[in-house]
Amino acid sequence: MVDGVTQETVSVSETEALFRITDVSDSAAPSVVLYFPVGIPEGHGAFTEGGGLTLEPRLTRISPNEGSTGGSLITATAPGVGPATEGVELVDSAGDSICDSLEIVAYSQIECRTAATAMADGPISIKQGGTTTACENADSAVCSYKQLADP
Repeated sequence: MVDGVTQETVSVSETEALFRITDVSDSAAPSVVLYFPVGIPEGHGAFTEGGGLTLEPRLTRISPNEGSTGGSLITATAPGVGPATEGVELVDSAGDSICDSLEIVAYSQIECRTAATAMADGPISIKQGGTTTACENADSAVCSYKQLADP
C-alpha cells in the first residue's frame, strides 16, 4: 500500500523501484502522495502531469520554536525533502522566507539560519515552487516560531 492505495511491486534494483498503482479511482484514495529519500527528483513532471500523483514536501516540526532577532539556527523536519530537492523555503504566515540561509542536511532535515531582522511570531510553513504547505502535525504549535528580544 502507498498512502492507503493498493500497489504492486514490479521490480526493484539499486537505482530504481517500479510500482504499478492499481485502485487510484477508489473514492477513499483520489490521489497518491510519494516521498523520495533524496527529495523530489528532477523531471518529476513527466509522471505527475495529468493529476493523480503529487510530489510535495511536508513540514511536521521545527526546533527550537523561539530564537533571537539577530538570527538563529532552526531545524525543520520535513518528510519529502532530500539532498536533491531544490527551491525549498520556510515561510511565515505572509509567505515571506524566514531563512537567510537554508541547507538540506539529510532526508527530511532542513537547517535554516533565520534572518537578522524582526519577523512576525506565528506558524511556519514549507514552500516549494508555487505550493505552500502548512504544518501537518496534529499539534501545530510545534511548527510555530517566536522571536525573543535580544538583551
